[in-house]
Amino acid sequence: MTRAEYFRFRTHASGLTDDELIHFDWFARAAMDGSWSYWVPADEAALHMNLPFQPHTMTDAELIARIDRWEAAGLFQRNDEDPSCFMLTPVGGALWAAERLPVWERYYRVDFYSGAQRFMVTAPDQEIARKQLRSAIARGYIRSHKRPKTYRLRRWPDEDFPWPRFKQAWQRQIRVKHGMDTFPDWERLETDRVGWSRPVELIALRLSEKLPWPEPRL
Repeated sequence: MTRAEYFRFRTHASGLTDDELIHFDWFARAAMDGSWSYWVPADEAALHMNLPFQPHTMTDAELIARIDRWEAAGLFQRNDEDPSCFMLTPVGGALWAAERLPVWERYYRVDFYSGAQRFMVTAPDQEIARKQLRSAIARGYIRSHKRPKTYRLRRWPDEDFPWPRFKQAWQRQIRVKHGMDTFPDWERLETDRVGWSRPVELIALRLSEKLPWPEPRL
């Protein structure tokens, strides 16, 4: 994925520059996992964001000033215990969504609890959860000889999710082998993909034309 492809699918409705939007993507990714995140300096951004291009060129001072401005505008929330950590607020999440137009019907979340050796895929669409777990097993992302179990959840597992709540959620769980290294077939995992759990996966689905981009309004 090139930088031009990464920023191809945006509405420009937010007023954010590309350098600013990529940080909203970064904090959106953390919020989808229900976690706080640090800001990422330019010289470490490609590594931490796992992107094959230089994500941004802002200096540390410029980035900190923008984050302070976003916090003052109610877009970001600062962690009381660690002031260097932030999370998108519902207002910030709405701004990100207005820019990226996420298709929540295709969204899913992955959780792994090492103590119980449980791998879980949660999605508002049961078929998305089923297909993504099946692909994870078939392509070697996880290894298990157990049968997966399906649960219907009354609420989304993360109360801090800064986007509208889903009316229902489905969770597919499976016990995985303890301590077994896996060597997944990353290419076929991407070929199998029907849903997204990260902003970059949402972009990849649109690049592969599995998820249409809305026609611009005239």
